[in-house]
Amino acid sequence: MSEKKIKITIPGDPIPWARPGQSGKTRFNDQKAEMYAAGMVAKVQMRAAGLTPFVGPIRAQFQFLMPIPKYRKNEIVGRLIAGDIVWHFVKPDTSNLIKFYEDAFNGIVFGDDCQIADLSGWKQYDVIPETIVTVGEL
Repeated sequence: MSEKKIKITIPGDPIPWARPGQSGKTRFNDQKAEMYAAGMVAKVQMRAAGLTPFVGPIRAQFQFLMPIPKYRKNEIVGRLIAGDIVWHFVKPDTSNLIKFYEDAFNGIVFGDDCQIADLSGWKQYDVIPETIVTVGEL
């Protein structure tokens, strides 16, 4: 029997979780819409793969491909062309990025994010910003 696993790709800039009151009511309400949209992208990809939400302990790997700032574009693109990984080590925090997608995927990819028993995540620059989440059974 093969292991149940999926790789979900969310196009666009990775989104960090915003706490209510941290950035004002408008930002929090906007985040609900962003979370819904990310969840719907995941739902379409789960259905296309013929999968239902994971049950039991899971492994989740989050890869955040961050947009390149204009003032560093030539430097970073040159390094990417050379095959280097260029790590993103400024805000937003990796943990806030992960939290956003954990919450967006609740009830869609897994029943609840408390099922994640093995977790990893990293941020790096890329020409095409996106979030790649790989989820599998343990």
